[in-house]
Amino acid sequence: MHVPLFKKKTGSLAVINPSDALTSAPRQRFLLPEGVILAYDRRIVERAVRARGVKRFDGFHGSYYSVPTTRGSFCLTKIPSGASVSALVLEELIARGAKRFISIGWAGTLQDDFHAGDIVVCTRAIRDEGTSCHYLKAAKFITPSPSLTRQLKSSLLKAGMEFRTGSSWTTDAFYRETVDEVKRYQREGVLTVEMEASALFAVGAYRKVDVAAAFVICDSLVTRPWKEATSKRIPGSMRALFEAAKGALRG
Repeated sequence: MHVPLFKKKTGSLAVINPSDALTSAPRQRFLLPEGVILAYDRRIVERAVRARGVKRFDGFHGSYYSVPTTRGSFCLTKIPSGASVSALVLEELIARGAKRFISIGWAGTLQDDFHAGDIVVCTRAIRDEGTSCHYLKAAKFITPSPSLTRQLKSSLLKAGMEFRTGSSWTTDAFYRETVDEVKRYQREGVLTVEMEASALFAVGAYRKVDVAAAFVICDSLVTRPWKEATSKRIPGSMRALFEAAKGALRG
């Protein structure tokens, strides 16, 4: 048995499209800036929206903020964890006019030469979640937008931030990341594990918009027993990644 169960799924028309939902609710007809930062860290959002001139919009699946900069505005939203709900939010944002998305979140590492607070720019993701196959035909990997990923890397370099690039394993079963899987992907050179990237990339490819992703290492699946990292580097790295994402969207 494979997902999706209906073999012709990716070529079939959807009953409900995001634009239909907006049309049915007149109060929801607002447009957003083309560039969006999808943030999983509540503190990043709370800090950014204190700036003067920020506008708040309440959508179906959360609040969106138009944040002014010296070179236009960008959209910022706190996005929930998990592939399916992240894809849902992304769909709504696309329907509201957004076209370029950078997801910044946390990830666990599968390699033993990483430390908490290290930054990783994702160059491809393993599709081990249930959402992406409803958008694209099944495949092991999916890649992000090449142009936006380049801009994100360039922005990090300009800021003098160290980072690495590589593959991530996306799974929506947090408590079923097994020892055997970790060992396998470790041998394959996969750097991180998280819950959203491959689904976001799939929605982006299907809707023909640009999506990139980067992570801050917050724990390790190599050392056992597992424990969440408490390094003071993590918040600082997330703030630096946020600033780099802003720069990439301006570029």
